[in-house]
Amino acid sequence: MISQNEARAIASDYLIINACKLVRVVLKEDHYAVIGEDRNGRTQLLKVASNGELYKRKRVLEQWQIAYD
Repeated sequence: MISQNEARAIASDYLIINACKLVRVVLKEDHYAVIGEDRNGRTQLLKVASNGELYKRKRVLEQWQIAYD
């Protein structure tokens, strides 16, 4: 399992590229949930898996895809 600081660093690159600010990093059972916010106040929800892979939420339903296609 990666650390919270590693999860924050992995997600920060994605958030910066997409002009979002980091709001919160929360440990879930097997991953970190990363919450960001864009300039318009929309929430960006990311998931950092225990192996360090970054996923973004694709739709309102719990469908995830790798953030960097």
